[in-house]
Amino acid sequence: GGTPSQPVWDESTRRANVSKDLLASNSVPDNACVMINNPAGFWLTSGRDAVVCPDGSPDTALAAAEAFGVDYLILEKYLVTGLFDLYRNPNSYSGFTLIGKYEDQMLFRINLNEADGS
Repeated sequence: GGTPSQPVWDESTRRANVSKDLLASNSVPDNACVMINNPAGFWLTSGRDAVVCPDGSPDTALAAAEAFGVDYLILEKYLVTGLFDLYRNPNSYSGFTLIGKYEDQMLFRINLNEADGS
């Protein structure tokens, strides 16, 4: 926001809190690793392990999830170009299960054993 009650410099913290609340409201375990746009800011707000969304397609995200032990993906309107289709069509990829939404954020469970590259 650009108002005195919601200054622009606080937007990153606000978004990280939305992400934290999205995980809590969907009973995501505290020890689950999350893929997100701003893992450092998310960690500062939530104390949860996180890795950055890779620049690439949903298949690239799945490969990174496998390599780094990621359990969940949070997508928001500020995302890498290669993940636009997943954001717009959240039920189109078998490797991801949409389990929650809040504001512009979507929470996906990553299903490595079900991924078929579609």
